[in-house]
Amino acid sequence: MKLVSVKYLLFTIVVCCIALSAQATHLVGGSMSYQYIGRLGNGNFQYRVTLKVYRDCAASTVQFDDEITVGAYNNTGSRSLVNAFKFSKLNEIPVDPPKGADCPNPPNVCIREATYSRLIDLPSSNFGYHLIWQRCCRNTQNNIIDDMGQTYYAFIPPTNIRNSSPFFTGVPAPYICVNDTTTYLNGASDPDGDSLSYRLVHPWAGLNSTIPIQNDPPPTLDLPIDEVRYRNGYNSVIPFGNTGFAAVDANNGLTTMVPRNEGRFALAIEVTEWRNGQPLSTIRLDVQMIVIKCQPNNTPTIAPTSGTFNTSR
Repeated sequence: MKLVSVKYLLFTIVVCCIALSAQATHLVGGSMSYQYIGRLGNGNFQYRVTLKVYRDCAASTVQFDDEITVGAYNNTGSRSLVNAFKFSKLNEIPVDPPKGADCPNPPNVCIREATYSRLIDLPSSNFGYHLIWQRCCRNTQNNIIDDMGQTYYAFIPPTNIRNSSPFFTGVPAPYICVNDTTTYLNGASDPDGDSLSYRLVHPWAGLNSTIPIQNDPPPTLDLPIDEVRYRNGYNSVIPFGNTGFAAVDANNGLTTMVPRNEGRFALAIEVTEWRNGQPLSTIRLDVQMIVIKCQPNNTPTIAPTSGTFNTSR
């Protein structure tokens, strides 16, 4: 009887450890995009969908999922599930996060990037499709409530419109100095040459520690997507708090930030794609800003100089 109890206890501990590992914080950002491939012989339309996901390997040992499931939903009625597509992790690489400031005492930053990409086929549609993948959990942030996941989303317009979405060209999660003004380009590129506009938005939430991984998307999609819950004194307009500042140039994605407190802060930048004055689709970049205390630069001094100088031209 004692032996059975010990075995049961060990089994319970192992199960709990696995569950805690799956739900531990690690996500710091990412985005979803797609490329139009063409119409197939059976009348379906083919797209290549790509997700770039980033994790904090300095703050967490939780690994990327080897496989994820992206749901494709009709843009009509109850937004029913059309198909659930399995994506395998294609590769994982370390990335050097861009520095928003030249700090003499840079933090121990470790960011890894995983790429998930595959071709998907969708039936002809006059209304388009929603693509969505959700996961838990975000890295711990100063401006949002813990146990918040992330949502990766893209919209495919009606299939008679040949369209590839924009995609972000940089790596998220730069670190910047507290009490310093920093500008950082969160730019995107559009394969079709469509016009792009940028804005700061309220980050989306995702799954939580109760259900950290969703292998089977629900039969219908609820919109709007749930948003993260900000801590008191923060919102999408003031993600660094009342005394801080953040703004995005609507034309090019140039982001200006003035944080007043150290920590990690979640931001989201939305890009809208325009063609002939009409919006086609949007993508989002979920990004973590690491704010650190930097030693001030020494004030330059002018050394006395002697000699003869020729000032004639």
